[in-house]
Amino acid sequence: MVEFDVKPDWVGKNLIDLNLRKKYSMNVVAIKRNNEVSTEINPENPLKADMKLIVIADTNKLKKMK
Repeated sequence: MVEFDVKPDWVGKNLIDLNLRKKYSMNVVAIKRNNEVSTEINPENPLKADMKLIVIADTNKLKKMK
């Protein structure tokens, strides 16, 4: 499980558009904002710069993302 900041080019896009599961084999399990963690994720909501994504992923595949 890994936590990371929303990438600048992802801001304003939603999880459906980003298709992270297919591109990076990661599953978003929670979103952290203002030190509050929420597992109630609406994939249609746009991501914001102050969010962190908490994902389950293969760390080798996460390196491709960078």
